[in-house]
Amino acid sequence: MGVVCLNKGDFVEFDFTLKTDGRVVDTTLKQAGEEGKLQKTFFRPVLIAAGTGMVVPGLDNSLLGLKAGDKKTFSVPPAEAFGERNPELVYVISLSQLQSEKPVAVGDVVELEDNEGRRSSGRVQSVGSGRARVDFNHELAGKTVEYEVSVLSVASDINSRSALAAKAVLGEFSAVSSVKDGVVTFSIPGKARKDAGFLGAKLRCLELCLRFISDCRKVVFTEEYEKPGAGGKPGADASINAN
Repeated sequence: MGVVCLNKGDFVEFDFTLKTDGRVVDTTLKQAGEEGKLQKTFFRPVLIAAGTGMVVPGLDNSLLGLKAGDKKTFSVPPAEAFGERNPELVYVISLSQLQSEKPVAVGDVVELEDNEGRRSSGRVQSVGSGRARVDFNHELAGKTVEYEVSVLSVASDINSRSALAAKAVLGEFSAVSSVKDGVVTFSIPGKARKDAGFLGAKLRCLELCLRFISDCRKVVFTEEYEKPGAGGKPGADASINAN
């Protein structure tokens, strides 16, 4: 098979470091995170369907045409990154409206819920006279940002895309994928942990396959559950198919 260049809709797994004003603000690389003194403990490559709006436009468009092994550094203006600053998103709010277990201070991130139940996060700019000035713009709004990207894998057909999803999203659960007649099956062994993280990973795989693989008509999860202390006796495993 020849070298696969990334086209719209292809799956791509990549590492990135995001900077602004020379400062690291996000990364998938542990070393870069430590050097940037980020308050982050989980580092893992990103998997997206390219050109579908899963990341900011400037990053999305710059990935197209790349291939596995490529590295690229590029700047993205505010309009193609996190938007321009909007002064109408800065509010003066009564402290009684802010739900906080401790006194609100400058720099705190607070949440507000609108009448439709949607929650928005903002950063406190000032506090005084029983009120707080809160900025609900994205913290990188109005800034030109720089991305350093390293492409790890590119997948263009149903077999390679489902295999990449199994590795990148369900890999920590030892999942294996198979494809037959448009049905993608993810098999998870009994010894893999089945916790909230596992459920979230399943939903992520489900979305990737059904939304972004046009010839995938169905997704099946085959899970095995071992009875604690069964010691390998007959009937110790229960196999569940989640269609």
